[in-house]
Amino acid sequence: MNINPNEKLAELNTAMTGFIEKERKQISDMQRQLDAIDTKSQMQHSNYGADPVQNIVRALQDDSDFQSLARNGKGRSVVEVKDLLGIEAKAAITSTGIVTPSLLTGIGSTGRQALRLRQVIPNYQTDGASVFYVREAAFTNSASPQEEALAKAESAFTFTGVTTAVKTIATWTSASVQVLQDAVSLQRHIEGSLIWAIERKLELEMISGDGTGEHLSGLVTNATAFTTSLLGSGVWNKADVIRRAIQQQEAVGYDVNVIVLNPADWADIELAKTTTYEYVAGNAFQVLPRVLWGKQVVVTDQITSGTFLCGDSNAASLRVRMDSTIDLSDSHSDYFTKNLIAIRAELRAALCIERPAAWLYGSLTTSPA
Repeated sequence: MNINPNEKLAELNTAMTGFIEKERKQISDMQRQLDAIDTKSQMQHSNYGADPVQNIVRALQDDSDFQSLARNGKGRSVVEVKDLLGIEAKAAITSTGIVTPSLLTGIGSTGRQALRLRQVIPNYQTDGASVFYVREAAFTNSASPQEEALAKAESAFTFTGVTTAVKTIATWTSASVQVLQDAVSLQRHIEGSLIWAIERKLELEMISGDGTGEHLSGLVTNATAFTTSLLGSGVWNKADVIRRAIQQQEAVGYDVNVIVLNPADWADIELAKTTTYEYVAGNAFQVLPRVLWGKQVVVTDQITSGTFLCGDSNAASLRVRMDSTIDLSDSHSDYFTKNLIAIRAELRAALCIERPAAWLYGSLTTSPA
C-alpha cells in the first residue's frame, strides 16, 4: 500500500491547527472570565489591593508572559500569589497577633532555673488545715562510761508541741478562650510559668518567711546564728566562713549536708584564684559540681546576697496539703461574656522545723567580732 507523504503531512497539519485553535479558544475563554472577575472586583472594592482576587487579576493582566500565552496559545507564565493573597499581611490572626496559621509548636525555653531547696528537704502529704508536730528544743547528753551495778546517767530532752497552719501561695492571670484553643503550647507556657512563680515564692518563704500573717516561719527565722569569732583575726574568704560554720555545727553534734547560697556568692567562691591566677575550683572549661567542703550547695537568689544558710536537711520537712495546681475558669466577673479564662496557680503547705538548732545562718562579709 502506497502512502502519499504530502497527504499525510496535510492531515497532520490540519489536526495540529485544530488542536491549537481549541487551546486558544480555551485560553480566550479564561481571559474573558478573568475580565469579568476584574470588573466585579472593581465594583465591589474601590480600594485597589484590598481584595486578593483583584490583585491576582491585575497581576495576570500585567504579566507579559500570560498575555503572550493568551494570544499565541503557547509559552509559560509564572505569577507569585503569596503576596497577592495577603498571606503575610492579611492572614487570619487571632488573639491580637499571638496566633497565626503558621504557629510553631512550643514557645521555647523560659531559661528559668530549677528550684532546689524543696528537693533536698523531705516532703510529706498532710490532710488538715494545720499541722501539729513535736520540736526538739534542747538535748542534754549525759552518756558516760558506767560502773557495774550503779545507776546510769540520765540524758534529758526538752520538747515543745508546735501547731503550724497550712499556708496558701497562689497567683493568677487571664487569657482569651481563643488563644488557649489555638495555641496549646502558649497555654502550657502560661501554666508552667505560674507554677514556677508560686514555687519560687515557696522557696523564699521556706528560707526567710517571718511567720507573721500568712507567711511561713522559715529556716533563717529559726536558725542558730553563726559565731563569727570562729574566723579569727586573719585573712578569710567566703569559703572559709562556710567551713567554720560547718565546724560550729559539728562541734555540737549536728550534721551539715546542705548549704544555701546566693548566685553572686557562689560565683565568688567558684572564681577564687591562686596567687598565680589559676582557678582554685578547677577551670572554666569543666562542669563543676555544686559541692563545697563535701556538702551539696543549693544556689538560689531567694536568699539574700552576702548571707548563707546551712544545716541538716532532715531536721525540717515540708507538709503538703495541696501540691502546685492549675485551675481554669470563666466564672470571674464578666469573663464568660468576654470569652476570657482565669488561670490560677495555687499550692498549700506548712513548713515544720523539728530541730531548729540543726540549721545555722550568718553573714559572709561581716568581720569577726
